[in-house]
Amino acid sequence: MATPRSLFQSLALTPQSSARKIHICRLYDIIQLSLLRNDLTTARKAWVILARCKEIPWITLWPTAVRILGDERFDPRDTSRKIEFLRDLLSRPSDQKVSVLKEIVLRYIIAGKRREALEELEIYLPSMPYHDDAALHAYAGLLSLYLSQPSQSEGQSGYNQALLLSAETNLHACQKRDPDSPVVQHFLLLLKTLAGDHHASDSEDEEARIKTDSRSKKRIRRQRSDSIEL
Repeated sequence: MATPRSLFQSLALTPQSSARKIHICRLYDIIQLSLLRNDLTTARKAWVILARCKEIPWITLWPTAVRILGDERFDPRDTSRKIEFLRDLLSRPSDQKVSVLKEIVLRYIIAGKRREALEELEIYLPSMPYHDDAALHAYAGLLSLYLSQPSQSEGQSGYNQALLLSAETNLHACQKRDPDSPVVQHFLLLLKTLAGDHHASDSEDEEARIKTDSRSKKRIRRQRSDSIEL
């Protein structure tokens, strides 16, 4: 999860900071305190305001959004032994399977194992009772969006379009089950922006390719003309 320090760094907070920046940081504090108290109602209200602030990059809000979508307390000191225990619970007959899967996913996320969290969801989401749960679709959507980012280590220059499509599909599925979720509405708008940027980039690349082809053809014609004159 993003720390207050990283948020303050992104705002370049100083003693001379504007009242707006200070207010934004206080909103973030309210969210963190509300999550510690498991007061999700207050956390959601503060998040809705913070999400509209252009100073806050969405990557900072993503982990907080995941926590706000949850409905239980979680210990950030996650261990694989705990996850294995939860997996064992998930394999047994129970009416708490959805809650157990949520805890598995959130423990993966808190441990920084986001790809493993998404893989876990991809296994269970197509089947009942998981398929009907809005929060699980939201988790899958937010994880797909996060993992779609360009990765320098993997040599990616742009967003992973397959993961962006997965994010959109799952967030729409969540919206269908929970139409009033402000978290989902915000990230669906973000996806539209990313899609627009992608199309604009494709158009620019195509225009550059056409110009390059045109220059190449002109150069070839000049070379042929010079050859004929000789």
